[in-house]
Amino acid sequence: LSSARVLLESGTIRPDQAAVVLNECIEDMRLIFDASASDDGNLETTLADFRYRMNFRLAPSGLRPDWRIDLAGMPRLSTHALLQLMRILQEAVNNALRHAGATRLEILARWTAEQATLEMSVRDDGTGIYAGHSAARGRGLPNMYRRAESIGAQLQISDAAPGTMVKIVLKIAQ
Repeated sequence: LSSARVLLESGTIRPDQAAVVLNECIEDMRLIFDASASDDGNLETTLADFRYRMNFRLAPSGLRPDWRIDLAGMPRLSTHALLQLMRILQEAVNNALRHAGATRLEILARWTAEQATLEMSVRDDGTGIYAGHSAARGRGLPNMYRRAESIGAQLQISDAAPGTMVKIVLKIAQ
C-alpha cells in the first residue's frame, strides 16, 4: 500500500496500474485474514475461501481453473505454514494470470496419508517460465522459495511443455 501511494504521488504510475496494485494488496490482506482466522489450521477451508475469490478474479480473463482437491484425513497446519502455502499458491496463480498467456489452469491439493505428504501444484498451459517474461526476473519466485524453505517444504518450478508447473511438497509429522 505504501509503495502504491508513493508511486501515485510521484506520478510514475497510471491510475489503472494503481488499481491493479491496490487489488493485489486487497487480495493479500484477505489471504492473510483467511489463514489467520483459521484457528483450526484447516487447509481445505482456507482453500475453499481462496477458490471462491480466485474464480471471481479469473473470470474476466477467460481463464477457468480446474480445481482438484483431495485432503481427506489431512492433519491441521500451523497458521504460519497455512499462510506460507497459500501465499505460494497465490503467487503461482498470479504469475499464470499476468505473465503466461494461459488458457487453462490446473490447481491440485492432495494429501497422501501413507507418505504423510501434502502436494500442491499449479500448472498452466502458457508460454513457460523461462520464455523470457518478467516473472523469471522479479521478486516473486525468490519469495516463493523462501516461503517454502521457512516451513520445510520443497518447491519445484519447471517448464510443463507447454506452460509452467509450480509444485510444493510438504511432509507433515503426524
